[in-house]
Amino acid sequence: QSANQSGHDNTLVQMANGTVSFGHMTPAADTRLLGRWGTQFAQPFAKDDVHGSLQFTGITEYFRNGGYNLIGTVRLVGTWPAQTLEAEYAIRAGGDWALADNHLTFRQEEMKSQVQSIRLNGKPADLAFAQRIGQSPREFAEEFARGMSGEQRVVFNSADQITLISTTSDGQPFETDLRRRL
Repeated sequence: QSANQSGHDNTLVQMANGTVSFGHMTPAADTRLLGRWGTQFAQPFAKDDVHGSLQFTGITEYFRNGGYNLIGTVRLVGTWPAQTLEAEYAIRAGGDWALADNHLTFRQEEMKSQVQSIRLNGKPADLAFAQRIGQSPREFAEEFARGMSGEQRVVFNSADQITLISTTSDGQPFETDLRRRL
């Protein structure tokens, strides 16, 4: 196993690291975002010979005190010559948020993750097998430092649907879809 191949799993997570951080700033003055939201996005990435996507499906809850919680599933898919790695993680995160001038600013204070499944070249693999061949994805949360922050443009489509517009590390826009949950 070459050092280059064994590093690809970490590269996948690190590439997503630059733009996906789920991040108590000040109490919320704009209340349109308060509550529980079904949250979904798929963020593409490409670097050198690695291509893939980071997908999230879950629930984000925004609180009046400027805090948020997030729970859901991250699916990371990456391909490079003759290799495909798919990893699914259960994610829990929390932090602070503020909304001003239709821009959501967030700072992650905590994230925990747990590997749920791993597939190598389309076949199920257990964590021990993946580690033996040097393709083990680290815990997703290890790639996100406490205090990471970001900003997204907010488009209020309706009282029950919001689009967050972000930018990938290579400058490409991608959208996060939020739908109000009761």
